[in-house]
Amino acid sequence: MTRMIPVMALMTLAACGVSSQKACDRAAECYEEVVGEAPPDGYVDDCVTAADQAEADADEAGCSSEYKSYQKCAVGAECDDATACDSEITAYLDCVLGGGETGTES
Repeated sequence: MTRMIPVMALMTLAACGVSSQKACDRAAECYEEVVGEAPPDGYVDDCVTAADQAEADADEAGCSSEYKSYQKCAVGAECDDATACDSEITAYLDCVLGGGETGTES
């Protein structure tokens, strides 16, 4: 059974030198590859908006390095590998849920 990185996770790939637009274009490619059809109208625009907000939220929470580490992993992950970045997303969520600044550096 093919597994896929959750599409919403791909929508937050805007760090480490990857623009929101490029990351969201990649998310759209993965959507098409995994789902087998083009993403819905407005998908990339909504993705860019969500990516920009996610980055701002991470900064505000004091979890920028964890967020960027996760994004760096996700940008390089295969579209059908749902577990490629488990440790990075866990570190990010632990930071956010724990009140920020875990001290983890990317």
